[in-house]
Amino acid sequence: PNLDEVTLWALATAKTNRAERYGVEYALAHADRAREVANDPHAYIQIEEFYHTRILRDALATIGLHMEMGRPGMSARTMIRAMVRLPEKVANVFVLCGEICGVAVFQLLLEKARELFASQPKVLARHEALFGQIMVDEVGHVHFVRSTLSPQRLAWARKLLPVVAWSLLDESPELVRLFGRDTLMRRIMEADVDAAAASYPDRFTFFAQPAFAR
Repeated sequence: PNLDEVTLWALATAKTNRAERYGVEYALAHADRAREVANDPHAYIQIEEFYHTRILRDALATIGLHMEMGRPGMSARTMIRAMVRLPEKVANVFVLCGEICGVAVFQLLLEKARELFASQPKVLARHEALFGQIMVDEVGHVHFVRSTLSPQRLAWARKLLPVVAWSLLDESPELVRLFGRDTLMRRIMEADVDAAAASYPDRFTFFAQPAFAR
């Protein structure tokens, strides 16, 4: 309760990608080797998640901190393992929810960085560049996963998003202390995915549409 905002921001940033990193490692350990082909888009998403951990480590190094990636809590690990074991079309319902949460949280962390490091232009410029790389990837992940889901499964994802969001927030009390649970839930539920990457020149261009639209 007595931590300052910079410390809370650093802790939240360090923990933001650990569920995805754990999920990729678990999936690779239980991979169907027949799927490991150069044109499998899942391989590129997995690579990006590994790089996101490295990017976040670089962001924290900018303010003099060294990050070691830990494992998520038991409830998150249980959900991740279930998602890896489920049929892809079912698992992707939960994956879409997780990616939407990621877009909203990374947006909030970048906005807070602009507030906290406004007096340190070099630090802030580095954070802008690093978070921008993650944001472009995350928006791409949302679009890819959404493209694999039927209208019925998109409806399931819409209903399950609050459940996945609550699970995420339980994993990171630092986020709740920094932004408040109501603000976090509102930003996740109202996430404008395409707008999150609109300012970055290396983004893909999509037709503007809500996260759950077909």
